[in-house]
Amino acid sequence: MRTRNDPAKALWPWATLIIASGLGFLGLSGSVALRYTLPLSLILLVFTYVEVRDKPSPRFIGKIFILTVGISGLDLLAHRAALSVYSIAVHARSIFLFFSIVLAFWCREWIWIEKYSKAWNARRAAVLILLISFALIGLRWMLGGPQSFTADENIYLFQSYHGSHDLRGMKIEPWLEPFLRVRQTYVRDGFLNGQYPPGWPFVLNLFHLIGLSSIAGSLICTASIIALTYWVRMLRGSWEVAAIAVCLAATPFAQLYFNTSYLSHGISTFFALTAAISALAASRSSGHQGVGLWFLAGSLVSVLATVRPLTGLTGAILLLGWLWISDRFRFSAIAASSLGLSLFGLPLLFFNWKTTSHPLQFGYELAQGGLQSPGFGLRGSIGFSPEGVAVADVWSFSALDGLLAFIELVAASVSTFWPGGLILVLLAISLDRREFNWRVSGTWILGCLSLPAAYALYAFSFPRLVVEGLPFAAAGSAIWAGSLLRRDHRMTRALVYATIVTGLVFSLGRFAHFQRIAQTRNLYVEMVKDLRDEYGPLLVFVRGPAGDSEQSNYEHGLEALFWFNAQPEQAVVVGRDVEQLRSRVRDHYPGHMPVLFRSGGEGLNGAWDPPEVQILLRSGSD
Repeated sequence: MRTRNDPAKALWPWATLIIASGLGFLGLSGSVALRYTLPLSLILLVFTYVEVRDKPSPRFIGKIFILTVGISGLDLLAHRAALSVYSIAVHARSIFLFFSIVLAFWCREWIWIEKYSKAWNARRAAVLILLISFALIGLRWMLGGPQSFTADENIYLFQSYHGSHDLRGMKIEPWLEPFLRVRQTYVRDGFLNGQYPPGWPFVLNLFHLIGLSSIAGSLICTASIIALTYWVRMLRGSWEVAAIAVCLAATPFAQLYFNTSYLSHGISTFFALTAAISALAASRSSGHQGVGLWFLAGSLVSVLATVRPLTGLTGAILLLGWLWISDRFRFSAIAASSLGLSLFGLPLLFFNWKTTSHPLQFGYELAQGGLQSPGFGLRGSIGFSPEGVAVADVWSFSALDGLLAFIELVAASVSTFWPGGLILVLLAISLDRREFNWRVSGTWILGCLSLPAAYALYAFSFPRLVVEGLPFAAAGSAIWAGSLLRRDHRMTRALVYATIVTGLVFSLGRFAHFQRIAQTRNLYVEMVKDLRDEYGPLLVFVRGPAGDSEQSNYEHGLEALFWFNAQPEQAVVVGRDVEQLRSRVRDHYPGHMPVLFRSGGEGLNGAWDPPEVQILLRSGSD
């Protein structure tokens, strides 16, 4: 019979943590099939539960389990069209691994967790942030450095360069539109432009001028983490709470990729956090200082609107709500914040007028033909045929679809950002101990739900759209956990640390999977670069895969190589291979070697098959 000091008893929690982490990483990276990781995860959970000497009460575990399964069920409900045994099994595996790690942290042998948790200070927090910063930069370079991976990123880069010369974009001949135009762009008055507002392209251009555009996302993400730390310290002085918030915000894959890429989420998150800091400081100040801080808060929200208009509008509503809640709903505060809101709001209206001819019309309207406006009705997107003719993909978006979109955004965000749904398990602890403060926590939850509610009016519901809410949810969860630490430090720390570890492991697994996909995409750009180094300036005509006329397959190669059009210094012009225009296009770019680039197929897992490249004659027919 094993005793309390049996080495096996002391080592099994470590073994559980290592095995669960390994299964999570291998499963999410795609290295080991689900049919193996699922039963192994269940066996591990059963073994871990049996080995725990001092088990949590079945009633308490049941509450947490029901809430965790509930959030997964809501996520599956929202994706009912793709509901399958496989999708249910994926969610089940996450739940099994999460609870295995929770039980491992629950063990009494891990007393050192409490010791080191209480030892957080400014120096250790600074080291943590520095390590996260280096990790973000390193992970981004492992994906391919400064290259982009989505059409959105290339459009932002395109607007960053060409918008700095002319707000209207790149000057082109009208007949070149079928050759040059891709999704999420539009042509007006002879200018090719992207659909996005000017905020992020302008900031990205500033980083380009100082030679740091390749790590702009990682630097801004680091600044956001610093702002989050400062904000949490303003709300709650504990360094442990601040460290928990930082770890909860930094470990999800959304932070590892979306906020370090050329997408706009990183900068919008930074502006949202700094606006929150200013608003909180303003509510604690009076006189001229308070007025100035309200003006600053409004200004930062208006900057946010120049990056992501719907997020900025939501921020403006929340700012007014904070004025009311903080009992600062006075003329001076309202006037100062309103003046701040107009500081960058008016330039945004001017930008719209300059680019779309109407101050209230955004580029989205022209690029998507009004199919992506918030609200209900016919919605969709604009793509292109092989001849460069715009083709609309349209569907009906109803109020029921909006409700399901809201459920999807909430459920998918909670389960994607934090395996196990930390907010819900903390809620279970609070309700079990009857310590839930509906007024304080309820207000915070409503604030976190504001972005999903706003984007539920948008026909495209992806968790990425509300990633700006991640640090706010992390801060609230950390503060919530800090309150519970005083009454139930053991279970609270077990849940928090299990969430951080599971989230990090799952994120690294997803990162490894995406890295393999990125290598197949990087090949497209690298092949063109090699040809340019050999032949000089290139004119690349892009075709879809042989024998495949699917729009999505046809365009992915063109959209990837559009990266070159966003950076003219690369001396490569890329466009759609429209046969009736090919000769005229070649005459238009006489100093460029013409190349026919046929994209490879796009697999179900996102990987791209290798392309085929053919050098064309500089003159004559092909």
